[in-house]
Amino acid sequence: MEEDDALSANNVSDWADLVQAFSKMQNDFPEPLKSNDGLSSPPIPNLNELTWSRTYRALCAQKDIQARLLQEMQRVEARISFLQMSCNKLALRRAVRLLPDEILAMIFEAGYTSDLEGNQFAVSISHVNKRFRNISLELPRLWSTISNYQGISELDEYLARSKQAAFLSSYWRRIAQPLPQPIFSSL
Repeated sequence: MEEDDALSANNVSDWADLVQAFSKMQNDFPEPLKSNDGLSSPPIPNLNELTWSRTYRALCAQKDIQARLLQEMQRVEARISFLQMSCNKLALRRAVRLLPDEILAMIFEAGYTSDLEGNQFAVSISHVNKRFRNISLELPRLWSTISNYQGISELDEYLARSKQAAFLSSYWRRIAQPLPQPIFSSL
């Protein structure tokens, strides 16, 4: 070890502060970080062995470990995010599954509107799953709106599903683009 390279009270103006920081670090973290996945931390040199080259190598090693730990934290955070999203979806699915059919029927009827969107709502609800389909098929009101956009087979299905419900018939007209005005109307 070269004398010029060693840190001591002779060549460090704030030696007392350095000794205090070193002692605190050793007390707070007496053992180097050890891990099964290669993230082991090399020991910090003793105070009387502090040289620029040893200290710099230890610093680089610590920064390398820090970078790898940050990458691992990002991977863990991504996994946590995925698992949280999955738990939320599963909890919602479970909550809906626990709702009685009567409550779902009330929700479906509350979501229905007697317009073209209501027409699509009934179809959308009936395509979610078998339970939703069975419930929606038992709700005549959902199938009580017909429009001129429906084909004959679809109209037959709506008539059968609406049972004795009051029927709403809507005629929807597509708005045509206005005809262009002639440039020379006097000709």
